[in-house]
Amino acid sequence: MGSRHALQLVLFDLPIAPLYGGTAEVDYKIRALLDLGLELHIHAWVSSTLDRQLRSGARALPDWHQRVATLRWYPRPMALRTWLSARPHAVASRSGTALNKALAQGPRDILLEGWQVSACMAAPALGHHRFWVRSHNRESQYYRMQAHSATNVFKKIYYNIESFRWRRMELWVTNAASHQPLAGVMSLCPLETRLYQNEGLNAFYAPAFVRLAPPKAGPAIERQQVAAPYVMYHGRLDIPDNQQAVQNVLRLASQCPEFSWVVAGSKAPITLVRQLQAMNGLQWVDTPDDTALDALVQNAAVHVIPSKGRAGLRLKMIHALMGTGHVLVHRDAVEGLPWARWVTTVDNDKDWAQGLRIAMARPLEGLQLEQRHREIRAHFDPNQNAGLVCELIFGSRVPT
Repeated sequence: MGSRHALQLVLFDLPIAPLYGGTAEVDYKIRALLDLGLELHIHAWVSSTLDRQLRSGARALPDWHQRVATLRWYPRPMALRTWLSARPHAVASRSGTALNKALAQGPRDILLEGWQVSACMAAPALGHHRFWVRSHNRESQYYRMQAHSATNVFKKIYYNIESFRWRRMELWVTNAASHQPLAGVMSLCPLETRLYQNEGLNAFYAPAFVRLAPPKAGPAIERQQVAAPYVMYHGRLDIPDNQQAVQNVLRLASQCPEFSWVVAGSKAPITLVRQLQAMNGLQWVDTPDDTALDALVQNAAVHVIPSKGRAGLRLKMIHALMGTGHVLVHRDAVEGLPWARWVTTVDNDKDWAQGLRIAMARPLEGLQLEQRHREIRAHFDPNQNAGLVCELIFGSRVPT
């Protein structure tokens, strides 16, 4: 290998724009680690559809692909056995000998991006490798939260079953005799870090990699002009908890018709799109690119995140905090987090309309915004956080 700081990354998906949530965090991390000078060997699980598109040239690889030492992707097996497995489906469908063989030929240190790709820890061929896990969520809690939010009875059953499977797998992870040694867990949530530590795992808080640059001017922004001031929500809308949040937004919009509203996102069910398009005073923005989404988030007077659930970290909250407006959330969703003082909270569901009207009537002052942005940038500085990952794995912040 060309560098002592050579690292294999196993991804739950290949980050291709538009990016939301965990895939965006992975993309920004790869860029920051490359900027730091690490030699990266990328392995990514992809859907069979994306595999065909990549092989035919219908979809382009991420623009960083020429900077990494190697990039391999593996189509996820979707056979019935992956659904009937004792393991969570997200894990069973990201398991295969091709990946294990490739990992065995690569550098010693392997960073698993999410528990979804942790099946390879049980591979005997990887007994001399060191495994690190980037924990995006406490998965059993995340799936339980989705089960609570799901309205479809079959989805509710599915998420409850998966939550049970994840809890059983979490117990497996704490049993070091059942898999290759786990060198450490890097959690992007400080509260979940303490939970892993209490379970005896070598866990560290490693802040999320998020996009901190201001939006760039261009045609993509001009296409998404919205009358200001407006209230905004954004997210990936095939997820039950986010769908429930949109229903809360629609109720809030009907209670506060004096405001303009924007909901932006991807993968929204057609029934939800129709609800959004039927709401007076609300603009639905379907799958905006990064530049357009940045502009919408940057200029929102208030960003609402009407979800109580806690699992991992809501990256949309950090994105919104780099904007110029209030970020209105439920108190239970942020209590104990380092940036809690920069959000505006409501205590009860009945308080949302009043809290929104107060926030809209009191725009944030320049000095207050400047301090908020400065602290958020410092906490989530990609160069600093890439150095932290490097130090945890290799013992030093600068590659040699």
